[in-house]
Amino acid sequence: MSGSRYHFVLALLRIVTGFIVWQHGAQALFGMLGGSAAPPLSWPWLVGEIEFFGGMAIAVGALTRPFALAITVDMAVLYVTRFLPLGFPPIVNRQGEVACLLFNTNLLLAFTGPGRWSVDEAGDSSTVKVGVRTLLSDLGRHTPAVLGAVRIFMGLLFLSYGLRKMFGLLGGDAEVFLSLQWFAGIVELFGGLALIAGLLTHWTAFLCSGQMAFAYFINHNPRGFFPIENGGERAALFCYFFLFVWVAGAGRWSLDRLRRSDSPGSAGI
Repeated sequence: MSGSRYHFVLALLRIVTGFIVWQHGAQALFGMLGGSAAPPLSWPWLVGEIEFFGGMAIAVGALTRPFALAITVDMAVLYVTRFLPLGFPPIVNRQGEVACLLFNTNLLLAFTGPGRWSVDEAGDSSTVKVGVRTLLSDLGRHTPAVLGAVRIFMGLLFLSYGLRKMFGLLGGDAEVFLSLQWFAGIVELFGGLALIAGLLTHWTAFLCSGQMAFAYFINHNPRGFFPIENGGERAALFCYFFLFVWVAGAGRWSLDRLRRSDSPGSAGI
């Protein structure tokens, strides 16, 4: 897809993802943002190096695909070894859910690439891609399939909030009928189901993105600027992923694809 709106929302997703990854690296390396520095040259310290410099690189769109792949592997290993033993599904552990969300957004970026507004794109405009860069650029051919898979996974994570708020499942309590949180649960329940199915994806994603933006600025932004400190990592990642889906579409494995639905001003991926 080459539309300017697509590249704009892809840049937003890339910047937010890189910024949040960088914060985790800053905690591990320097004890910044409320974290504890890992011992130098220890395994957590080395991972922190990847997150710190990889997060910055992803945010500006430099060597985006290799760094996004590295962070994807990092988050998968982190979740399986540290958070999965604490309980399943991911909603029962906040940091475990953040690892899942970062796994999803970085996996998607590894296949979409950085988009037009990036250091990578500026460099590619005057050079010929060879070797590893050519191999990694070929990942873009599989973007529709990866987007479809990530959409389903993100829909499941989003649905879990609706199940908790509406029915008191997954370790939570049902929200008071007709309260603001109850209405949020309605969006999460039916929005999550629609995203999993890939039904009316563009407008469902737009609604869900708006809800997450509202949640972030009402609940998290007043607590501080950095999402890792104000507890807004999940809301921010959901928000910008859904914003991307609003423009890019459902990808493969969706009812929209079967129905050949048209997107609002975009052909979709």
